[in-house]
Amino acid sequence: MLRMTRWSVSVQPSLLHHLMGHHSAGIQIADMVAYVVRKYQEEVFDASPPIGDLYLYAIRRWYRMIMQKTVDLTTDDGEERRGVYFMPVGGF
Repeated sequence: MLRMTRWSVSVQPSLLHHLMGHHSAGIQIADMVAYVVRKYQEEVFDASPPIGDLYLYAIRRWYRMIMQKTVDLTTDDGEERRGVYFMPVGGF
């Protein structure tokens, strides 16, 4: 069961277990990050979420957390490796 409160969105363990299936936690986290980034880019990017839209406020909050906690690395050869890579438009 998905439960939303004023300050958070939480997933009940039984739903989480159902959604997790047999995949590893690392893949699931990457999927969740990709989903949040995509939703942010589609719905929130240049504007504030509509007042009262707790879902989009949560997406914005999670996106900011992802960007704050993601580390960019540099290889020994000086090549930059982005923590979150944004593909250019038309790059796929």
